[in-house]
Amino acid sequence: MKYIISESQRDSFIYNYLENNYSPDYAWGTDFHGFYKEYFEKHQMREFVSENQPVFVYYNWRQPTLKIFYEVGEELTNLFGDLWRPVFKKWFIDNTGHPVSNLVIAKPYFGL
Repeated sequence: MKYIISESQRDSFIYNYLENNYSPDYAWGTDFHGFYKEYFEKHQMREFVSENQPVFVYYNWRQPTLKIFYEVGEELTNLFGDLWRPVFKKWFIDNTGHPVSNLVIAKPYFGL
């Protein structure tokens, strides 16, 4: 059986998936936009952790960039193709109030 959903329903589903699975372990959202503004002006970078695992890093050196950790990017791509990328940007902007020009997936790290 085929189901047809609208683009907005699809994006809403992805947004909720991000909210439920990748929200940081600490507070964020519209109430914290001021905190993030001050933090990014001072530090230019922040790693975001969910369930004690790094998920993504925001930095603003040349351009505002979100770097998604490899495993997270792979999971999201396997679930949603590339459709998750603009939704991830929106989700981040909604919760921090900061722009994103680039979204990149980190290369895998194989360690020793």
